[in-house]
Amino acid sequence: AHPFRTGGPGTVEGLTARGVWLLACNNSMRRLSRELAGTADPAPIYNELVAGLLPQFTLVPAMIAAVGRAQERNVPVLVVG
Repeated sequence: AHPFRTGGPGTVEGLTARGVWLLACNNSMRRLSRELAGTADPAPIYNELVAGLLPQFTLVPAMIAAVGRAQERNVPVLVVG
């Protein structure tokens, strides 16, 4: 069976059903917005990126801080991307 099929264990739904927390880094979203915008205003791009996050994701101010706090509480962390 393919792990990424709809509802499979490798999907967002499958991971969150197992208790996995999914985080997105706000600093990275802002940096990506600036890169995509070039000389234009990055705000509309940032707003669209944030609005497009899947509801299972939590936007955190800085991934480095979120990982540090998780490690303080002995929560296993896997960073991808």
